[in-house]
Amino acid sequence: DFEAMAGPRRLRAWQVGLLGAVILLLFRCPTESLLSWVWPSGFSRSMSRDRVRRQAEDSWFPNPFANIQGSMADPGYWKQQYFLAANLKQLLPPNRDEITAMQLAPNDCKYLGYLAPDKMPDKETGEGVKLEQYLVLGPVSGIQKYEFEKQCKVYSVAAGFREWQRDVLNLVPRKDVHVGVVSAGTAARLGGRILSEGLVQLAAALTRDGRVLLVCNEEDEQVIGGKLEEVMEAQNWKEMEESGDLPPDPEKDEMAQVLQQGKLRLVRVQRDECGLTIGVCAGTYKPKAVKKASAAKKAKEAKTAGPRRGRSRDRGAASGVRR
Repeated sequence: DFEAMAGPRRLRAWQVGLLGAVILLLFRCPTESLLSWVWPSGFSRSMSRDRVRRQAEDSWFPNPFANIQGSMADPGYWKQQYFLAANLKQLLPPNRDEITAMQLAPNDCKYLGYLAPDKMPDKETGEGVKLEQYLVLGPVSGIQKYEFEKQCKVYSVAAGFREWQRDVLNLVPRKDVHVGVVSAGTAARLGGRILSEGLVQLAAALTRDGRVLLVCNEEDEQVIGGKLEEVMEAQNWKEMEESGDLPPDPEKDEMAQVLQQGKLRLVRVQRDECGLTIGVCAGTYKPKAVKKASAAKKAKEAKTAGPRRGRSRDRGAASGVRR
């Protein structure tokens, strides 16, 4: 009979399906999760049900956009590039025919294109701005150096590389950089201490009207001390605190610590919905005063020592005559 033959076949297919589901479950779910389902009071007693549920959800329902976040396929990536290209050039120092820029520990040379002015100086009128030189502060690999030099040729910009200075307390201020750049992701990659050391070197190289552009994402702001608007508020509070107008606030002191150690002062913050924030900073670096008191003292002693010896000789001669 046909139905009698079809019954066992359905049963065998059901068994195969069940076996396949069990095998798939073993491969896809964490071992601890399975133990918690099969034997709740056994090996995984300390594991909470919420954690098991989250692990199961992550295993069965992975984020389909996890691999494209931050890449060129991510729509948010292009929003960030448009924001930087439209705003960084507007923050360059005004009234300058030629500009020298220096970037702190870059991973790529994208920001060179963001800072290169669209309008070159007119040969007849002299109007316009030219990015004369683009410097890289910190160690770079041979591939990175090649890429920077190649990109600089595209924009007719001179490429330069400066070594990282370990003794940041005795830096010689060069005063030859008009704009310093810290790209998004750099603060989180370097950490607070190394970032402060790099910011000091940027501040020491700035001209009088120079500035540093901090491009930050959420992770960068956490390293710097918080949202840049809050850091600027804490910075202003600390200045009023030092003048005696406000009481001490340890929390605000901690928020302003990284930029204060980096010899920078926030003067403007520009935030965008793309997830990036630009902080415009002025340099506050002042080299240590060289003590010239000892040299002046030696000169004074040398000047007064001559006449004293002469007077002693005269006295000896006079005493000899008298005898």
